[in-house]
Amino acid sequence: MPIAPNLAFVVQAFSFPGAVTRRRAAGDTINADGLRSRGATTDTPIRAFVHDEPGDVEANAPEGQNDGRTIRVYTTDDLRTVDVDGVTPADVVLWQGQAFEVVELRAWASGPGTETWREARCREVGGR
Repeated sequence: MPIAPNLAFVVQAFSFPGAVTRRRAAGDTINADGLRSRGATTDTPIRAFVHDEPGDVEANAPEGQNDGRTIRVYTTDDLRTVDVDGVTPADVVLWQGQAFEVVELRAWASGPGTETWREARCREVGGR
């Protein structure tokens, strides 16, 4: 019986080391005068593996989304993109002293009976 590779181990083997933190903002609130105020943020360490995106992947990004460094983050922890209404902001991943906004999410499992992983494409906050 052939041994199926565990993708979680493969991802980990080719990842950059370093602590990863998720910065999550609470949803915006509207006060009695109709003014919007940004919710407070919470920083939480997460278990994640990070891969730099090669330049050719960045060049093929949709218009307006290729203005900075992008990374791929693989984690079993919860991440979110901006909500449809734009009220709840996307999570920000802090890695190696830089901030990256989560712009795309996909889920996958590394095999039967294993944890579900999230693959997040993240764009550098502020760009180049």
